[in-house]
This record gives sequence, C-alpha cells and structure tokens, in this order.
Amino acid sequence: MALRELFSEQQIRDAVLRIAQEISQDFQDQEITLVCVLKGSFLFTADLARAIERVAASGKGVKTCRIEFMRASSYGDSEEPGDVEIKLDLDRSLRGLNVILVEDIADTCQTLAKLQAHLALKGPHDLRTAVLLTKPHKHELEVQMDYVGIVGDGVGFVVGYGMDNAGTMRGLPYIGVIE
Repeated sequence: MALRELFSEQQIRDAVLRIAQEISQDFQDQEITLVCVLKGSFLFTADLARAIERVAASGKGVKTCRIEFMRASSYGDSEEPGDVEIKLDLDRSLRGLNVILVEDIADTCQTLAKLQAHLALKGPHDLRTAVLLTKPHKHELEVQMDYVGIVGDGVGFVVGYGMDNAGTMRGLPYIGVIE
C-alpha cells in the first residue's frame, strides 16, 4: 500500500483557521455548541475549537464554545459505505442552541444527511455543518455544508488527520491518499 500526502499540515491549519473565522463572524457574541462526530472528527474538532477560542480571546468571536460528542458509522472496517448507524447519541439537549455539526469528510453524504436530520429533531435554534474535506465527485445526496475547509474533487480514499483505514493512520498530521 502506497501513501501519498495530498493536503499538508499547513493547508489543514489554514482551512481550520478560515472556518473558525467564518463561524466566529456568523456567531459573534453568541454561544455555540460544536458536535464532534467520532471517531474521525476528533482532531478537526479540537483544532477548530482552539481556533474559535483564539478568535474569541481577541474580542471578535463567539461568547462561549461548548463541545459535545456523538458517534456514527457507515464504513465499519471496509472502504465501502454501508448503512449509517448512530452508535453514540448526545447526552445533552440541543433545544434552542446554535449547533455546528463537525464532520471530517463528506464523501457520499449519507452520514451527513442522517446526522443533520437527527440533530434537527433535537430542536436547535440554528443548525449548521462544518466539513474539513468534501469530495463532490462522490456525493450521492445533496446536503447543506455551511463551512467547508478543503474541496478534494477526484480524490480517492484518504487517511490521516483523524481519518482512518480500518482504524489505522488517524494520527497522521496531514491527509494522504492511498494509491
């Protein structure tokens, strides 16, 4: 298996900072709740939350930023998407909150569509979605993506920065493609 760096650490940092600035502008002086989709989004969510907090410390951002976690799965141990299953739901109410669903990748968009519908039923005041990497050529559904870090049109199966191959390679500081 050959691995090639596709998006560098710097490209990821730039994308995360841009998304943090957009969120901070959209929700200036408001409270937000980031909903991290485990397992793949944990690095993106952590870096995004830190970037949002840095902007807030400058006095030009959100009032407070909370982080909640849920887990969904559609791949199992293969590269082929399957049925989307919510394996861990939130333990906090979202009613009336400004919620940002944080997802590592929009591939087929099956997982995003299910999670957006699921969270919408929880009654948030505002529900938006932040995606680090989208692969438009793979989309099977059209879903709302309010904040997009990187567009990887034509990109194959990726790993790194939280994204895995059967549970491995999540810790790579860049996004690579398996060739």
